[in-house]
Amino acid sequence: MMIIQNNQALKIEIQFDNDAACYGFEEFLKTEGFERLDNAVYICIKLPFSKRFAKNDLTTDSTVIKRLHALDLAAIDVMDLSDAEKQALEEALLNDTPFDVETAKRDLLSLCAEEWINNLIYDVGPTDWHDEMTGFGCCGHFNDGVVAYVQGAADETEEIDILNTFELYGFETPYYFAVDLIDCETGDVIDDASLGGIYDSSCQLSYLSESIAEALDNMTNINAELKTKALDELSKMDYSSIPC
Repeated sequence: MMIIQNNQALKIEIQFDNDAACYGFEEFLKTEGFERLDNAVYICIKLPFSKRFAKNDLTTDSTVIKRLHALDLAAIDVMDLSDAEKQALEEALLNDTPFDVETAKRDLLSLCAEEWINNLIYDVGPTDWHDEMTGFGCCGHFNDGVVAYVQGAADETEEIDILNTFELYGFETPYYFAVDLIDCETGDVIDDASLGGIYDSSCQLSYLSESIAEALDNMTNINAELKTKALDELSKMDYSSIPC
């Protein structure tokens, strides 16, 4: 937008900051320790050495069998079994023959979260992923298959904070603005300001407007009437004001 008053022009440009969006998301994943399990499924393991399963997670034979079949055979090597039990279980799984479910249950209960995630088969479908992540905090756009899971957060507050931040960085695009204060007689730029990486999900883009207003407050040479006019225009801004 361009606003002119008392021989000064204020040029305000606003656009989506795609570079900041990509950088912010990648930095967030790195900081929190998220891993990509495939192109759309992310998991954050906060307590890698805690046990993956509790006894009440494996209350039926069918659940034990399903959880075991979701793992690569290499998982048997890190289970708390004797060599003979490992060999018997591996042969049963390879040949699709019956095995001792109680032994398998003990195997699964011995796995820590890190061992489990390292041996989870990655080519299962979205429904299977969701089933295998039972007990984890989750968020995402399930229709698109993009999901994030969190294990071992300190408490519910931390878990919610991590998931909300994933939603923010993963699905919203920040804004960038640039402001030029121009002398209408000479065409010279008297003052300028710019800022990117501004996340604002409000309908009226109130935080973005406040950021621009703060930049105007720091322009000592801006005409008071021009500034008032500009603030009035900013108060009317909404999503439709931003070019795609």
